[in-house]
Amino acid sequence: MPEPATHQLTHAEVMHELEELEAAGYNPSQGDDGSYPADIQAAQEKVAGKHRAERDAMMNAGQNGQAKPSP
Repeated sequence: MPEPATHQLTHAEVMHELEELEAAGYNPSQGDDGSYPADIQAAQEKVAGKHRAERDAMMNAGQNGQAKPSP
């Protein structure tokens, strides 16, 4: 069975990802200052957390206010 085709990232997608990583604290201009790859991994986790929170908010909003009230 053939593998599914992988999505080739566009330049715009790469630039958007870099902007998100920089907003999360990653500074690519520092080069290999001894904190790589921990610094980019920390920024990636922050971005992933932000995306999860946005997705959860959209899913909750999509429930049309049917969320259970807090006790």
